[in-house]
Amino acid sequence: MTLRLKQCVQFIEQDCTDLGTCELRILPTRRKRIAVMLEETEYPLTAEDICRALDIKERSIVYEDITHISKSIKNESKELLVQPASCGNCDFVFKVKGTAKRPSKCPKCRGQWIISPGYLIRLRK
Repeated sequence: MTLRLKQCVQFIEQDCTDLGTCELRILPTRRKRIAVMLEETEYPLTAEDICRALDIKERSIVYEDITHISKSIKNESKELLVQPASCGNCDFVFKVKGTAKRPSKCPKCRGQWIISPGYLIRLRK
């Protein structure tokens, strides 16, 4: 079985009824699941929250997906709202940039206690 076929099989779930018949349905992609989470939540979710909920090991994957989602939802009259990252020591608030990622160090106090940015998807007004 090729690698591509193995990846496709991962997204298929088998639902069997009591009668013994099986119905195959394709599960949503990881990006679609992240987008749905960000649309349905009442409060901003961080990359760590998303990793925990979807059992993703690397935060960098979630940041890449959020950047891609922010570009793709523009055609759907939706927008990605970002609660900017901030420093836990001096309360410095970072600027929101075009790509989604967590800063590593505060430029003001040089502290590394960074509160991660939060993300939401809402209809554009």
